Amino acid sequence: MVHLVDIRYHQYGSTTPGGTSTPISTSPTAPSRVATVRFPLVCGTSLVELDGIIHVNNDNTNATGTQFVTVEIRRGATLIYQSNIEIDDEVLDDYTFVTFKHIDPLHVRCMEDVVYTLSIHSNVTNMFFHTPVNFTAKRYLIDSNAR
Repeated sequence: MVHLVDIRYHQYGSTTPGGTSTPISTSPTAPSRVATVRFPLVCGTSLVELDGIIHVNNDNTNATGTQFVTVEIRRGATLIYQSNIEIDDEVLDDYTFVTFKHIDPLHVRCMEDVVYTLSIHSNVTNMFFHTPVNFTAKRYLIDSNAR
């Protein structure tokens, strides 16, 4: 049996689409940090369900080839999720949103200060993320004695 035991979320910016505009890093080694959620203590066999949405705008008018953003989630320094999403050229469907979902199974006695970080980078310049950004983490405890 699985029990929901904790929910953490990070909402960045206003709830109105098209709010704050932030340039997206083009460096895979220094991506733009978008949001962070933190569990002070995780004990027992757990699943952490991570999901969210990022609004993206491609203002690049002179790139050739496929233009994309890479969404990443890390637990501490460990990369646990990565996805490349193509973003259409300027004047096409270039203002869009990216959704994501990932399950992180944790099989631990206890871990303190479990931090999940959502970041993004692109392969071209003039790519932006806009608010609102939502990042949610739901922790479920797995009861192995239930039948």
